[in-house]
Amino acid sequence: MLASALAGAEWPTWTFKPDDVAEVPCFVIERPVFQIDVQLYVATCAVLTIGRRLNDEDAQVELDLMTEDAMKRLRGPEVDVQRVEPIVATIADLAYPGYRLDCAIGQIQC
Repeated sequence: MLASALAGAEWPTWTFKPDDVAEVPCFVIERPVFQIDVQLYVATCAVLTIGRRLNDEDAQVELDLMTEDAMKRLRGPEVDVQRVEPIVATIADLAYPGYRLDCAIGQIQC
C-alpha cells in the first residue's frame, strides 16, 4: 500500500535501506508494527526519506521537497502521516540526513 502510494515519485522506493550510496536519495519503507487498541488492531509503518550526504543548501532543499512529496502521496482513506521527525540514516557506514514519517496504515477490528 505504501509502495504504491510512493510509485511515480522522482526518487526510488526501497523496502530496506540500500547498501549502495549511489541509491541515495530515496524512500525506505520499514516493516509494519501492529498494536492492539481496545478492539482494533492498529497498523503503523515508518517511511524514511533519506537525502544526499552533501551539507549544502541544495541537498537540504531536495530533502525537504522529498519529504513534502511523500507527505502528499501518503494521504488518503487508508494512510495517514501521524508524525514527522528528523533522523540520521547510516548507509555504507556513512551518515545521511533524513526524516522518519510514521504512518497509520489501517485498522482491523478484533
